[in-house]
This record gives sequence, structure tokens and C-alpha cells, in this order.
Amino acid sequence: MVSASPVLSLVEAGAAFAAVILLYLILSEVYRSTRLPAWMNGDVVPQLLCVVLTGAVVGILIGIFTAAMGLPFGTMSDAALAAGILAGGAVTACVLMRVIRSAIHLRHQA
Repeated sequence: MVSASPVLSLVEAGAAFAAVILLYLILSEVYRSTRLPAWMNGDVVPQLLCVVLTGAVVGILIGIFTAAMGLPFGTMSDAALAAGILAGGAVTACVLMRVIRSAIHLRHQA
């Protein structure tokens, strides 16, 4: 029987992964917009944001695979579960970004 703690930590790490990917997508949208904020106008802030987001992704990847390998299944099953959580987080972030884009687009049309 699998205890709730490793499964809960996998779900939390998947949600954190989705949040970091969503933040990256939002920041890339802001950076590509015609109305770039003054605080993102130089090179230093976007580069620091990229370093922080990359570090967060690496930390989350390590956390997901560490938590998945602690489950009492086989190694391939644990790795597949971790990959599925990562894929689910990425799909969730992309869907949320589409919802945000459509909400912004509808607001600008009104």
C-alpha cells in the first residue's frame, strides 16, 4: 500500500511545476509584447528571471523524480509516473495560458 505522503508530495511538485511553467509563459508573453514594462527593458532582469526559473525547474525535476523513486513500484513505473506528472503539469500550464490569453483578448475587444 502506498502512503499518502509520497503521493501528496508528487502532486504538490506537479502543481509547482505547472506554476513555474505558467510563470515562464506569462513572462515570455510580457517580454514579447509591444508595451514592455520599464523594469524588463534591460538585459539584467530578464536574464535573472531566466536563471531563477531554470533553477526552479531543475529543483522541481529533482524533487519529482526523488519522490517517485521512493514509491514501492518498479523503477520503470516510477519513472513513467514522474514523466506523466511532468507532462500533466506542462499541459495544465499551457491550458491555463490559453485561458489567460483568451480572457485578455476578450477584455481588449470590449
